[in-house]
Amino acid sequence: MQNIKKAVIIILVIINIVAGSVFASVKTEELDILRANLACQKDKTSQEYIKAKEKFNKLIISSKIDYSPAARLQDAERMISEQKYNSAIYELNDLIENNTEISKSNELLGDICLKSGKNNSKSAHYYKEALKADETNISATFKLAKLYLREKRNILGTEYLKKTIELSKTTLYFPEIENIILNKVKPQNRFEANNLYETLGVLYLKSGKSTQSYSAFSKALELNPEDICLRYQFANLLYLDNQTDTALSMYNTILKENPKDSQIRNSKAKILFKGGNALSANKEYLTILSQYPDSNQAKYGIYKIYKDKLTPEKIMLKFHDDDPYYALSINEVEEFYNFLNEIKDYEAVKIFNPYLEQLKKQEEDKRKATEQKLLKKQQTQNNQLQKARLLEKEEAINKNIIAKQQKKQDEDALIKMQTEKKRIEQQELKKAQIEKKKQEELQKLEAQKKAIEEKQKQEELKKAQDEKIKIEQEELQKLEAQKKAIEEKQKQEELKKAQELKEKLELEDIERKKQEAIEKELDLKRQEEKRLIEKIEKQKKTDIQAAQKELKNAQTKNSAVFSEYKKVIDNYLNATPKTAAIYIAAANTYKQASMPYNALKYYEEAKKLEPLNPEIHYNIGLTYMELNRLQDSKENLEKAINLNDTDRKSQMLLAFVNQKMTTSIINKAYGDFENKKYIEAYTTLDNGIKDFPKNAQLYYYRALVTDAMKRNASAIIDFQKAIELDPSYYMAYYYLGKSYEKINDGKSALVAYERFLSIEPDEPELVSEVQKKVVILGQKYY
Repeated sequence: MQNIKKAVIIILVIINIVAGSVFASVKTEELDILRANLACQKDKTSQEYIKAKEKFNKLIISSKIDYSPAARLQDAERMISEQKYNSAIYELNDLIENNTEISKSNELLGDICLKSGKNNSKSAHYYKEALKADETNISATFKLAKLYLREKRNILGTEYLKKTIELSKTTLYFPEIENIILNKVKPQNRFEANNLYETLGVLYLKSGKSTQSYSAFSKALELNPEDICLRYQFANLLYLDNQTDTALSMYNTILKENPKDSQIRNSKAKILFKGGNALSANKEYLTILSQYPDSNQAKYGIYKIYKDKLTPEKIMLKFHDDDPYYALSINEVEEFYNFLNEIKDYEAVKIFNPYLEQLKKQEEDKRKATEQKLLKKQQTQNNQLQKARLLEKEEAINKNIIAKQQKKQDEDALIKMQTEKKRIEQQELKKAQIEKKKQEELQKLEAQKKAIEEKQKQEELKKAQDEKIKIEQEELQKLEAQKKAIEEKQKQEELKKAQELKEKLELEDIERKKQEAIEKELDLKRQEEKRLIEKIEKQKKTDIQAAQKELKNAQTKNSAVFSEYKKVIDNYLNATPKTAAIYIAAANTYKQASMPYNALKYYEEAKKLEPLNPEIHYNIGLTYMELNRLQDSKENLEKAINLNDTDRKSQMLLAFVNQKMTTSIINKAYGDFENKKYIEAYTTLDNGIKDFPKNAQLYYYRALVTDAMKRNASAIIDFQKAIELDPSYYMAYYYLGKSYEKINDGKSALVAYERFLSIEPDEPELVSEVQKKVVILGQKYY
């Protein structure tokens, strides 16, 4: 009986669990449906949206589910895995609107775009928004890298791979990144290959695989030996691998190009000191301090050299070895002491602490002594002033006594006069002595004041002289740098002149060949003119035959329709007298009947009567254009414009014809260019420029051809002409910069690249490439 009861209880529990599970599943499904409904409604103020939202909120409360931000994110991931994308989109957008879990929500929205087959740019947008909210989001960074690499935007993809490696605190993503670089990305040029190997080197370095890192950096440097940052990383790796001589050589090469790079010089000094060359290391540190007097890294390097040999005071004086009279200030010592605390070198702190305390005590004693001296001086001055006042008072009393005695003893005035006179003289003498003494004291005080001022003046003068010497040294360094720059520029100009001379000889050779060709053409000119006349006559016969054929075809194929047109045309032609207007009307009717050669026949008749009518020339040009006889069309349209320079429709049609002709020229030349028939391509474009001297595209493509022929000066001239005709032609700026680089004119290349970036072209990969070139060239020339 008890067993039966237990069995019943177990069955009831199972039923409750299953029922609860089913109920929860039903609730989840209902919530997902409501989410999808809310996501599809754009107007959040509508009654339908408000009611759905209220129902959703009530269901959340009644189901008692965990609706914290973290739980909602987890739920969104569950919906994505079940392909309930609209439901997930609602939840993620709501989190973003409430300023919660912004980064992860945007990342998941990017995942949805990818999974649902939307365009990659939308996914990239959400991944970027995720990084904007949290730049340390490794997952979104890595996804963005893979997205760009799939689109073959290798430069951007590689940048985000680097960022993923930088952000990584573990090697979780490293195997996949290594596989992507080695097996899935095909670099389109040496620049991209260099970037990929550099990224692989950083990955190996962070993984502790120094040998593989060494190999990757070596390959990157083979592809781009001018990459200073990469050379610095490689030199550091050599140093860590105890290949100090090679590392020093590489540091020296970099410093030769960038003498003011304190970080590289600091690394070089460390290697020298580690190798036992303390004097050379000290010299490098002093070079840094001459350029950057506040460099604590350099000061700390000097401290490490002399810490077991000199006192703290002598170590700090070593920072100023070039000034034997330099006096240390307590502020300088205290600043270095604080730096030692910041880098947590407590051994150095322990060494410098007594010295700093001693300096502070000396400063305090000096201050107290100065205060005592000033106090004593003030007391002396007060005593002197008090004595002077007593003397003045005594003098006043004596004067009163004399006055009273004179008044009372008028009778004895003659007798006592001499005595009184003598006494007064003695008093005057005493007074003069007191006054003299007072003046001497004042002069003494004035002299002391002047001495103090003179001392201050001397100190200021010394300070000014020191500052002047410092400025002169800096000016000397600047002059030296300018001298080097001038020498480099002269060298570049000499190279440029040599190249220009070479190209001039080539051009002279071409001109000579051209002259020979011209002479040959002159011999054949009459024959050519004869052939041209024959061609024109033949074309006229062909046009007549075509017109006859049109009439025959029209009569055969659609006689009923043609008869209607024929009646109209006959009415015009039967009218008298025959005017140009009649012939134009007949020609227009033939055009309506799709018989262009017959139309041309009557336009020509009209032209004979009115040769200065621009409308006739326009109609002939239009008809020839429709027959794809572009040269004939061009000649007639130009005639129409010469007769009426305000003829807008002729101008527009001529522009269209010219564009078709130049496109035809470019297509032909480009076909020869692709097949490496450079002379044929050049000749085609050269002839095209004679006909269309203001077309920027023709100059641009001729520059590409001359560049392929290694005629750099000619290419530069044509790229500049294309830019002159069309200042917005950003590709001309790009290739102009590359041409300047080929003749080692980096400064002009920098200007061209900066103009390219100022146009803001919609070419992300080119923009990224040019930005890097601008940074490298800018460091060299600014």
